[in-house]
Parts: sequence; structure tokens; C-alpha cells
Amino acid sequence: MQDFNRDIFLSWDGLHVNHCLVLSHVGKISMRVIIAVCCVTGVIVGYGQRQSFNVAITRIVSATVRNASQDCPLKNETLFSEHIEGGQHDWNEEMQGYMLSAFFVGYFFGQIPGGISADLLGGRITYVSGVGLSSGLTILFPWIINLLPWYWVCIGRMLIGISQGVTYPSMSSLIALWVPPSERSTLGAFSFASNSLGAVLGNFISGFVMSHTRYWPYSFFFWGGAGIFWSLCFLIWAYDSPDKHPHITEREKQFLKAEMARFVRLKVPWRRLLTDKGIWSLIIGQIGHDFTVYLMMTNMPKYFRLYLCSVVSGRVIDYGIKRKRWNVKWTRRIATWISFLLPNSFLVLMTYQECHKIEVSILFTLACVLKGPHFAGFKVNHMDITVNFNGIVMSLINTSGCVGGFVAPLIVSYGAPNNRLYEWKRVAWIIWFLGGFFTTYYLFTAQAKRSEWDVPGEEIDEFRAHNAKEAAEIQERKTQRREAKEHRREERREKTRREKEIKDAKKRNGNVSPVPTVSPPEM
Repeated sequence: MQDFNRDIFLSWDGLHVNHCLVLSHVGKISMRVIIAVCCVTGVIVGYGQRQSFNVAITRIVSATVRNASQDCPLKNETLFSEHIEGGQHDWNEEMQGYMLSAFFVGYFFGQIPGGISADLLGGRITYVSGVGLSSGLTILFPWIINLLPWYWVCIGRMLIGISQGVTYPSMSSLIALWVPPSERSTLGAFSFASNSLGAVLGNFISGFVMSHTRYWPYSFFFWGGAGIFWSLCFLIWAYDSPDKHPHITEREKQFLKAEMARFVRLKVPWRRLLTDKGIWSLIIGQIGHDFTVYLMMTNMPKYFRLYLCSVVSGRVIDYGIKRKRWNVKWTRRIATWISFLLPNSFLVLMTYQECHKIEVSILFTLACVLKGPHFAGFKVNHMDITVNFNGIVMSLINTSGCVGGFVAPLIVSYGAPNNRLYEWKRVAWIIWFLGGFFTTYYLFTAQAKRSEWDVPGEEIDEFRAHNAKEAAEIQERKTQRREAKEHRREERREKTRREKEIKDAKKRNGNVSPVPTVSPPEM
């Protein structure tokens, strides 16, 4: 009972928590795992706030008319349209399109400022500021909808997008300082792939709240309140680095210090960063990935399987790199290529199944599941390249990914204007070839070594010496493998030569007539 009487005091500058009962009971769990869980729950809350408007809009507007499939109409569905009962706002389709897309405009412009802030001020305060602003706007959103003109809804959505644009750069900055390379694929995939889980829970919980309360503003109140609660918990449990965390064990701190490079706040080398081949491979690879992702966005519930596959793939890759000494660069490349080739091929095959719903469901599920290795390969690759500029690099990658979000709907609208099956075959092939081009570029150009521009000036000589030593070791291993291969080849040749000699000897002996045996004379 003494633990229950311990004091907890908070201060805004660090929000230090002394003798926290919660942390005392999770002391056996490593702090880096707790940081990863905090990041995952933050993404889920963010997606819930993002999805709440998408779900509530059918209750807000007076009516919604959607085009139905002319090739495979659903049961009890009219051939051309379906009337869905809504609310009191007379927003036409164009207004609704502006409102829904306004979020992504803000999300696009929030990336790079979020990355700069995460690297300069720290991922903790940047992440909390973004979620806190988004939560406050989400709580106020019902009044914005009911009391202000429709264009204020667009402005509000854009501000939510800007505030959530800092999420992934902040997460990247935190994970880079907390997760060692040997666990990067597992905990990185666990954190970055949580958007799939957030999309599922955001849709489900928003719909559940509205259906049971029959009052659409409650969905906004729920997710806004969840965001504020999360922000307080995050300030208590998460810190920018192990050195600043008051509750990390000395054992874990020493382990992370030994496993990870030292973080130093440096002036951003924009020219060298923007001309780095490894950075451009990530930017172009992200565009290829997002073409497929935005095509899958219409079937969100299947993404839960993607999340599970991402974590499993990360565990396998970490095991291979740590235990089997897999090459990090080619492991990232192959995982990314698998996560493109198989899912996109299944999506193409899906369009040839006509109206066979079971086959379509199986193929789509396989496509979603096999997208998982992307998060254990490509999505954590930038952490191999940089230690000090993870937030900025992630913001550049995510900004480029928005290109897929802008272009994919245009491809669908022009490629399948009538929502016919033969049109969707064309769309699937276009996405396949575009994604294949970008992913192939990544396959042959991706890097997995720390870049020289990321290293402080006083450590550059040591860094170059380490790279030279590593290159010499790699060359020595290649030479040893080549010599071993040549030795095995020579042994096979020698074995073949001996076997041939034995065979020839047997042939020669077989051609000689046997010597007749003479019986000894009888005595």
C-alpha cells in the first residue's frame, strides 16, 4: 500500500514523474517498447480524428448519391444509385470533395515543417503539439460545421491535416533515438504500420459511437478527448532520448548507448541531403508504394491483416540481420520488392475474376497481407542513412508520397469513369507499371549505410576510418568466399578426375581375358 501513497508531481518543462505507480509496474518492460506503443496509439488517435469526418458526413449532409456498379450490382442495390438518409446541410458533391481533400492539402504542407521541428526541438514536443492542436480542432468541429459557412469546414480540415503532418517525422525522430539497428525492423514496422490499424479502428469506432448515440458530434468529442488524454500520457511516459528519460534502467541505457550512434544537433546540410542517391531512392520508392496504398484505401478493414504481417516481417528481418548476418541493404531492397510485386500482381488478377466475390476477397486479402514487408524494409530504411536528420528525411519521403495520393484518384477517375470491370483492369495495370518503375529504381539504388553528411565534423575522420575498415573486412570476406568457392571447385575437379581414372582402369581391366586356372596334379 505504500506505493499507492507515493507523490506524483509534474512540471511543464520536462513533466518529470517521480515514483510513478504505473511505470513501477511496467518496469520489466523496456522503455523503447513503451515509446513504440505510445507512437502506435498516437497514430490510431490521429486516424480516428481524420476518419470521424469521413464517417459522419453521411449524417451531416441532407443526402448522398453514389454510383453503383453496373457490372456486379449488390443485393438490394438499385442499378444506378442509392439514397442515403443524412442531416440538414445541403452540401453538393463538389463541396464535399473540397472538404474531404482539404485534409490532404494540409497534410502535404505540414510534413517538412514537422520534420524540421522534430530535429531541432525534439520529437516529443513536436508530436504532442500536433496531436494537441488536432484534438482541440476535432472537439470544436461540430460547432464549425453547424455555425460557420462550408468553406470554414475546409479550413478546419486543412488545419487538422497540417497538425497531423508532423506525426511521422516526429515518430521517426523518436524511434531513431530509441530503437537499436538490431530491433529496427520489428519496432519500426510495429510503429509505422499502425496507420492500417488506425484506419480500421477509426472507421469502426466512429461508426459505433454514432450508431449507438444517434448523434454524430459525439464521434468528434470521443476522438478529441482521446487525443487530449493521449497527449498527457505521452508527456509522462515519452522522452526525446534515453539520456533524458528519468525512469529508464541503467542496463537499458548502457545497451542503447553501446548499440546506437550518438545524436548531435547539426546545421541541416540541405544541398548534400537533397543530392544524396539514397534519399532519392526513398523518395521515388515512396511514390511507387503510395499508388497501391491509395488504390487499396476503399477496402480499409483488410488492412488489419497488413498490420500483423508487417510486425511478423519485421521480426523475421531483424532475426536474419542479427543472427544470420543478412546484408542490410539487400534485405531492405528485397523486402520492398516483394511488398510491391506480389500485392500488385494479386490486384491485377483480382480484376479478372469478374463477379466472383469469394475469389476477389481471397486475392485482395493476399494483396493486403503481402504488403506488410514494406514497413519492415523500406519504411525503416531512412534510419540506416541518418541519425541526426530522421525527422527531415521522413518529411521529405512522406511529402513525395502525397504525389501518389493526388495522382491515384485522377488515374481512377479517368481510367474508370463508368466504374466498369474492363476499366478497372486498365487502372490496375497502370498502377502496376507505375509502381513497378518506381520500386525497381529503389531496388537498384537503395542504400543502407550512414551518409557522411550526417556525421559531425569532429567524428568524420573516425567515421571514414571505420568505413574503410568495414570495406576492407567486406573485401576480405569476399576474397575468402571466392577462395573457398575455388577450393571447392578444385576439389570437385579432382574428385571427377579420380573417378574418371578409376572408371578407365575398370574398363581396361574388363577388356583383359581372364587367366585360366590350372588344377594341381593328383598325387
